[in-house]
Amino acid sequence: MTRYREKKYICGKYMEVNVYPAYEQIKGKRKKVKQTSEVQKALNDHNRKKKLTRLLNTNFDENDIKIELTYAENPKSDEEAEKCLRNFLRRLKRHRKKKNLPDLKYIVITEKGKRSGRIHHHCILNGGLLLSEIRDIWGLGIIRASQLEPGDKGFEALANYLTKNITNGEIEAYEKAWHASRNLVQPVERTNDSRISRKKAREMYENQESRDIFEKLYPDHFFVECQPIYNEVNGQYYLSIFMRKKE
Repeated sequence: MTRYREKKYICGKYMEVNVYPAYEQIKGKRKKVKQTSEVQKALNDHNRKKKLTRLLNTNFDENDIKIELTYAENPKSDEEAEKCLRNFLRRLKRHRKKKNLPDLKYIVITEKGKRSGRIHHHCILNGGLLLSEIRDIWGLGIIRASQLEPGDKGFEALANYLTKNITNGEIEAYEKAWHASRNLVQPVERTNDSRISRKKAREMYENQESRDIFEKLYPDHFFVECQPIYNEVNGQYYLSIFMRKKE
């Protein structure tokens, strides 16, 4: 009998649940399946977006902001741009401390246009400062800012936007897709191999739009979405469920 695994990612107000068959691993050497470059790229892009969405949902809300830092004079090198960014974040931390605000929390994605070579930084920051204060602290060019607006799935759309240029190859990404402050809270992961049976997985698959079945299973959350897949090769069900915590 196939066991089904329920893997939860608890991300602040949101919860992502993945349900899939859990097969026993055979002892000995595992044969690695070599993926094509296109398949591997698509998988990396998918995982990158998921990871960033979870991190954003866990640490930020509608009181926080998104800013884009641009340069009036483009830095001469990637290293110079990174130095400018580090100095900006350092000054921002000091300014927040002077104003008795909570410690700075941030996620930054740096981009450089392949054709233009122009460098800019996308920053997600916790709120509390005026735009004029942030502009003065940056001081190297124009900044564009907007309040964060979560949707039904939190900041999934924002994560897709922040990573889209890396995904479609329009920009050169730095070695790391993003870097973040060390004080960010990581999503809580919980795995259970005994809660969901194959019968239950099929019931969820067949009732993928039924709010009642999912809210009965997760009573502390509102149902948002279920993305189901039936694999005709192995005859198993795969579900990705998104829930929002009840206030």
